[in-house]
Amino acid sequence: MKKLLGILAIALLFTVVTNEVKAQIAVGGGLGYATDISSPGIFVKGTYDIDETWSGAAHFTYYFPKNDGALKWWSFGVDGRYKLMENDAYSLRGVAGLIVTGVSMDIDVPEGMEGYMEDTSTSNTEFGVGVGLNGEYALGDAMALFAEARYNLGGANYMSAQLGILFKLGN
Repeated sequence: MKKLLGILAIALLFTVVTNEVKAQIAVGGGLGYATDISSPGIFVKGTYDIDETWSGAAHFTYYFPKNDGALKWWSFGVDGRYKLMENDAYSLRGVAGLIVTGVSMDIDVPEGMEGYMEDTSTSNTEFGVGVGLNGEYALGDAMALFAEARYNLGGANYMSAQLGILFKLGN
């Protein structure tokens, strides 16, 4: 988990690299759901506006455990985002990026087999790409409500949706 948080911090730093263009940084979070994972989750997200059209984002989602906590999923992604349309209140962006999806499972010894087996766990990590749409609705100058839907392709194929709030840190 420490290694994953380190990777998340490095990716977020790359997302907010200084640029000569006046930048807008936003951080936030919310709730998400993934179809083939079949579980809701919570996420954190950071965005960086590169210019008027392009932005980048990094996000981490932890999906609530399934099967009495034995099955745990998470995902981490970095995205490029292209502004398709915008007015004073809302904007719509096309999203494409890289995603890493992980799963771990705790396996308990069946009753009566304690002397023959030990409890164990297993995990798997899959790499892929995600494509989708992101919409934001301004709640003033410092906040925005957003929704995002994407399809993730790779070892773990699933549709995900997120709903959350972003807090803008700079103008």
